[in-house]
Amino acid sequence: MAQTRAATAAASDRTGQAADRQHQSRRGLERRSILLGASAWMLAGCAVRVRRVEPQPTIPVQPDPADLVPRVPPEAAYAAVAAQRAILVDVRSAESFQARHAAGALLLPIDDIERSPQTALARLPTNKQPILYCT
Repeated sequence: MAQTRAATAAASDRTGQAADRQHQSRRGLERRSILLGASAWMLAGCAVRVRRVEPQPTIPVQPDPADLVPRVPPEAAYAAVAAQRAILVDVRSAESFQARHAAGALLLPIDDIERSPQTALARLPTNKQPILYCT
C-alpha cells in the first residue's frame, strides 16, 4: 500500500510537472504571438512595400579623346629634336609665343589649326615628327 501511494504520488508529481511545462509552453506561444502581431501591425503602419526593380541598362562610357593622344616625355622630345627627327610646335597664342617659347619651336596657334587644318598641316615640315606643346 505504501508502494502504491508512493507510485501514485510520483505519477501525480510527473503529471503536475507536465502540466506546468504545458502551461509555460502556452504562455511562451502567447507571448510570441503577441510580439509577431505587434510587429506586423507596426510594419503595416510604416507602409513598407517590397517590389522588384528591373536593372537599368548602363550607358557605355566613351574614352576622353585627350587620353587617346600619345604623350611624349620631355626627355624623349628633347632627344628627338636634338637628333632633328622632330620639331616642337607651340600651339599657344602669338602673344604667349612672343613672351616665351622653346628654342627652335614653330608657332602654330590652335585656333589656326581648328580653323583650317589643311593650311596648318602644310606649314609643318613633312620629314619631322611634330611635337605639340602649350605650356
